[in-house]
Amino acid sequence: MSVNRDYQRLAESDYLRDKRRVAIAGLAAGFCGAVIMVLGGVLQATAQGLEPVYYLRLFAGGWLGQATIVGGVGVVLLGALTQLAFYSLLGALFSMILPPSLFAYGALGAGLIYGLCVWAIGTFTFTFDLHPRTWLMLHLLYGACLLVTPFFTQAAVVGTVHGFKEAA
Repeated sequence: MSVNRDYQRLAESDYLRDKRRVAIAGLAAGFCGAVIMVLGGVLQATAQGLEPVYYLRLFAGGWLGQATIVGGVGVVLLGALTQLAFYSLLGALFSMILPPSLFAYGALGAGLIYGLCVWAIGTFTFTFDLHPRTWLMLHLLYGACLLVTPFFTQAAVVGTVHGFKEAA
């Protein structure tokens, strides 16, 4: 079967039947974005002269409150796991609402808008002691990382990525 036919199949009934695979592909894309956000947060905290894991402690604060200030490695791990899980789930949601025919540049634009929406909701719902510009940039970076969602989705549902030949 040709690559073009495989790509067309993604936009048809296979996509609708394979919502579980689409969600898993979105989890993977969201996880990639979350890892980039963690690294960006570490770099920003270091640049501001704060503890490198300061950003991760903020995420753990949702569970532990002020205990994150005196907590050790466990608090940092809880913060990292919370952020990775939360943004992975947001990636799964993104993959479920992303049209199957949307690809590369469209997915980049949709991801940036999605990251901006997540930023807006997070900013007005949670209050993080992180520089507002940094908080926005990390979410835009997350949205840009969601660019890989259509590639992951197509690989999960069809088994190949449009424009790439399968390995022999």
